[in-house]
Amino acid sequence: MKTCLSLSLIGLSLLFASVCPASENYNADEAKIVSHVIAAVSASPLAFQDKASAEDILSSLKQSGYLNFGMVLDGQKHVFASYFKPNTALQKKDVMASILKSLPAHVADGLFQMDHVAFAITPMRSGSEVIGYVIVGKISP
Repeated sequence: MKTCLSLSLIGLSLLFASVCPASENYNADEAKIVSHVIAAVSASPLAFQDKASAEDILSSLKQSGYLNFGMVLDGQKHVFASYFKPNTALQKKDVMASILKSLPAHVADGLFQMDHVAFAITPMRSGSEVIGYVIVGKISP
């Protein structure tokens, strides 16, 4: 039930995003909002090492017209779960490596641009402790 509710919340935010006019600022806002929603609902799957639920949550990104990938990282910044739309799957390995290599030691909430990849990152918390991170973004051609 919790996963279903989580997917509904993400779906609603993506539905709202799909009916609003596209702009660079709007796309950045969509990435920030979606990363926050996914971070809120992915903390439990990460804490309980439920990779299937984390991947299920990330797969809701297929509804986005702008975002085409997402990752859940554990507290040590290792990939716990990921989703890449089929048209970006060939770039998955390179994009993941580039992002992980570029992350600073202390990651804060924010937007980043690297070459042809724009992404938002949001720390996941359990109380005041950071237990992981959510990254969602767009790989441009």
